[in-house]
Amino acid sequence: MINAMMISGRGGIEGAWILRNFSTGQEETSTANVDPSGLYFSTDGTKMYTSDQQDYIYQYDLSTPWDIITSSYNSVNVSTQDSTAQGLTFSADGSKMYEIGQNQDKIYQYDLSTDWDLSTADYATNSVNINTQDATPRGVFFKPDGSRMYETGTGGDKVYQYDLGTNWDLSTADYATDSVNIVCATTDPQDLFFKPDGSRMWTVHTNDLIYQYDLGTNWDVSTADYATNSVNIDGITDNITGLFFSPDGFILYTVDTTNEMVYQIYLKTPWDIEYFYPGMEMDPEGTNVQGLWFKPDGTRMYSTDMDDDNIYQYDLSTAWDITSAVYNSVTISTAAGGHQNIVFSTDGSKMYSIDKGDYIYQYDLSTNWDLSTADYATNSVKLSTESSEPNGLFFKPDGSRMYISDTLSDLIYQYDLSTDWDLSTADYATNSVNKATQGTFTQQIFFKPDGLIMYEADSASDMMHQWTLSTPWDLSTASIDTESAVPVDNAIQSLFFKPDGSVMYQSDNLNNKIYQLKIRGKE
Repeated sequence: MINAMMISGRGGIEGAWILRNFSTGQEETSTANVDPSGLYFSTDGTKMYTSDQQDYIYQYDLSTPWDIITSSYNSVNVSTQDSTAQGLTFSADGSKMYEIGQNQDKIYQYDLSTDWDLSTADYATNSVNINTQDATPRGVFFKPDGSRMYETGTGGDKVYQYDLGTNWDLSTADYATDSVNIVCATTDPQDLFFKPDGSRMWTVHTNDLIYQYDLGTNWDVSTADYATNSVNIDGITDNITGLFFSPDGFILYTVDTTNEMVYQIYLKTPWDIEYFYPGMEMDPEGTNVQGLWFKPDGTRMYSTDMDDDNIYQYDLSTAWDITSAVYNSVTISTAAGGHQNIVFSTDGSKMYSIDKGDYIYQYDLSTNWDLSTADYATNSVKLSTESSEPNGLFFKPDGSRMYISDTLSDLIYQYDLSTDWDLSTADYATNSVNKATQGTFTQQIFFKPDGLIMYEADSASDMMHQWTLSTPWDLSTASIDTESAVPVDNAIQSLFFKPDGSVMYQSDNLNNKIYQLKIRGKE
């Protein structure tokens, strides 16, 4: 059975991939920002701000606007008026900042003598007490002209609306007796955000759910209607407390107080979380999907199964679109016992499988890319000298080099083949890279076509990592890109990239699914 859907909790690596993250704890350990809560960006996307649940607000500079992977903490923090800082927001021009404090149940106003620069922030001795509406406030948001303010919290499970007699002046805030009860969706709201025209609102909750509401009258929460549209990002985050959108609505940002992370997630359709993650999934044959490979033109796909030791063949009526895949009733039982991964030669005349023991097997196909013509070549390589628990397998496109990842040694090994694509001529090149620091259970490896980048997915750390090779295809020149780590499915078994790098595919043996993910910026 095949279904189209939006995938949550899965991401990519390199320049413009779907998901990026960084740890706020790494930059601010000395200032005790161990529980980030609020999240906000300057209007040009060059600065990011987080609040912790102690009494500080922190500022980051982004060398590339709206791209959190380029952020750097610039050692600016503000001690707030409340010892339990939660949400924060700024005026449109960055001259004022507002912080919501749970301890005193107040919203505080700060004046910045230099717009968007926290080092110039000064408490304006201006605050508003919201205890009557919510005794456990969490998030705050302003209408772009500053004439209206919104607040949410876990005390009342509502979004409250306030009118300001003077724009952006908290002392003139008056509760408009307008609110919307969000218990119908879920409880414990942590933050809120509005579309720039006020026609749509989102709330974020501690169970990692984001809810979307449509407003019959722009900026009037009493007209908010739950759009029965929500997204669960539990696969990415553990305890989200902050929410923000880029001005074009294509990027959603969240902050996770448990993992101390800020996450950047792309939307296929702007301002619509229904299209969170431009991905698709399918249910393959078998019950324990492992390996995954595609024909170079994307019209045929292959998957392996650990339980029945079979390799399955599918035809794709639309190239590279797994939702168009149809099992064509071609299955082979392999020489391997307990499949891990498979690889094909560039022309499809040979196939290689790696088993859960320590062997790699070679098959010859009399008709290229047609499994029904596959014949075991009585050609195999025992890897126990170097690797006793091999998992990942990959070949250089010309067949002169082979790479094996091992889950026991945490090493990735390089072999040279004196005869291209002939396993019997494989010789360990005494060349390997240790990736134990990144994780201890590598499932699969994959190389960029030019051999300058290697990707490895690790199920122990639930992360995917990128390695840069200064000399193509030479592991001795590989170095980890420390900023490239991204969360992946915790049951990922294999990965594959479309040749132009625009799509990534993953197999998952826990849910027994194959996932297809677009790479942002490669459309």
